[in-house]
Amino acid sequence: MTLAERHAEALQHALVGAWGARQGSFWAELDSDGRRKLLGYVAGGRGSLRWYSGEHDMMYQEGHTDTHAVILLAGHVKVTVDKPAGEDSLLVIRYPGQILGEDKALRRDLFRAGKSDPDGYVRRNETTVRTVTVQPLEWALGLAIPSSGLEMFLMMHPGAWAALATDLRSRLDEAETRIGEKIADRRLAKALASMIDYEMALHEGKRKIKLSLTQRELASWIGVSKETVERILHIWRRREIVETGYRTITVLRPDELLRIANVRSSYDPSQWSLGTA
Repeated sequence: MTLAERHAEALQHALVGAWGARQGSFWAELDSDGRRKLLGYVAGGRGSLRWYSGEHDMMYQEGHTDTHAVILLAGHVKVTVDKPAGEDSLLVIRYPGQILGEDKALRRDLFRAGKSDPDGYVRRNETTVRTVTVQPLEWALGLAIPSSGLEMFLMMHPGAWAALATDLRSRLDEAETRIGEKIADRRLAKALASMIDYEMALHEGKRKIKLSLTQRELASWIGVSKETVERILHIWRRREIVETGYRTITVLRPDELLRIANVRSSYDPSQWSLGTA
C-alpha cells in the first residue's frame, strides 16, 4: 500500500467514525452504515469531497444558484448576508458534522417517475437560489451531494430523518442558548465557547485556542454593538482570558471562559499541556 493510499484509508476511517463531528450533528447522529453509504457516493460519482482553502473559497454565495447540499466534515464555516450598507452581517457559525443546504431536499418536490430513472424519482427543478453566503473561517472539508441524492438517502436509509431532525434541533437549541442570554459578557462567552472543540484540544494538547473572527462579526453574531464586544474583550485581555489580533481571538483560559458562560463541561482544561495552538 502506498503512502497516499494509507492516508486515504486513514481519512476514510476517521470520517466513518465521525471523529471531530459535533455532538448532535447530522454526521455524528448517523450510524456508520449511513456514513459509509454517503461516502460511497463519492466513489460512485454522485458526490464529491471538497477542500475549501479559505474564506474566498465559498460553499454558497448569496444570489447564486446551486444544486447540492454539503455535510461539513471538518472546520468551521460562517453564514452571512449582505446588508444594505454593503457590509456582511454574520448570522451563525456552523460546526463539524452539521449539514448545509439541506432545504432543497426538504421541500419534497419530487414526483414518481418511470423506469428511465434508476431511483424512481426525478426533480422538477434542481437549482436553488441561495439567500446567504457560506464560507470557511479558515479552511473546511465538505461532502457535497446533489439535493436529489440527499433526498433519496433520507427516504431510503433508516434513521437518516432522525439524524437530520436532531441536527436541526441542536441548531435551534444553540441559538436559543446564545441569544436568550441577557448578560452581554455571558452571551459572548457562550458564543466563543461553542466554537471550541474541547475533545480535539485535549487530544492535541493545546491550551491556546485560536478563533478566526473579527470583533464586528462577533457583535453581529450575538446581537450586540461592536463597542460592547470591544469593551468586554478589553476586560478579558487584562485578565489574560483572551488575546486579540488581526481578525483573530485566541482563548488563553478556556476554563475561565466556561465559568463566565456558566457552561458545564466534562473536559478539564487543567489536563491540557502548555503547548500553544
